Amino acid sequence: MEIYHAAESGGFSIDILAQHACLRLEPGIMYVAPLLVLAPGMASSLDKLQASWARDILGCRHAYNISWTSLRLLCGWSLRLSSKVVLTAILSLARLQLLPTSHQGHRM
Repeated sequence: MEIYHAAESGGFSIDILAQHACLRLEPGIMYVAPLLVLAPGMASSLDKLQASWARDILGCRHAYNISWTSLRLLCGWSLRLSSKVVLTAILSLARLQLLPTSHQGHRM
């Protein structure tokens, strides 16, 4: 997490670091969200990834007895990363269904 170390050395607060993670790291995951939904174990893997981000931000990397829900809420993240991926995939499917029948994407 080079982004985290750069932001931490800048003296930013936990709130700013948490929002920085959302702005910098999540778009790469959301880009492939419609395909991630098809992967087995997607939800637990993404939630563990989000918990590791929270542990890095909060400075408790080795404290594994803290629940990931508490970590997520301490960072101010209202949704789990897996929930965001599922929502993005549902919206992508809805967009495909709204295309005209002559469009290539509608035939998928």
